[in-house]
Amino acid sequence: MRKAFHALLAICLMLIFTGCSVSTEEAIDSAISTFYESFDAEPAEANTKTEQMEFSLAQGFELVEESDYNVLVKRENQLYVLFFNPSEQDDSLVNLERDREYEEEAIRFEVEEREGVVGYLTIVPEEEEMMMVIVGIGGKKVTTITSRQHLEASVEAMTEMIHSIDYTSEA
Repeated sequence: MRKAFHALLAICLMLIFTGCSVSTEEAIDSAISTFYESFDAEPAEANTKTEQMEFSLAQGFELVEESDYNVLVKRENQLYVLFFNPSEQDDSLVNLERDREYEEEAIRFEVEEREGVVGYLTIVPEEEEMMMVIVGIGGKKVTTITSRQHLEASVEAMTEMIHSIDYTSEA
């Protein structure tokens, strides 16, 4: 009787936990919606300044390292690399064309073209159920490795960063 109760309890817990978790497809769909919605939102106010630009970092993020045309930021143990080229406008295709190398292996490769802006989102499977995510607009892009559970939040933070970039006069 006791074994049957434990088995039933284990099955119930498994159903609860699997029923509450987000599927990979749901996480990807949410991330894609977040990406597209970011084009309609007002850019966040810059709260971080480097030698070459100002941009917004979401709460919990910290600037780790800065070099020419690259900024490394992190939230907890997740790293994000922000690449930028002030010479490339928001409608530049340089990064998009370079990142098309991931298109065949990508779970999703989304491109959004609006007046004066070309943006893209790439989600590529990695080892151990992780995903490489790239969000780009013109000459700017952010790359990270994230889990299914953090995919939407990662894309939200990445789009906030990239839409808020304002180059300083020294750039």
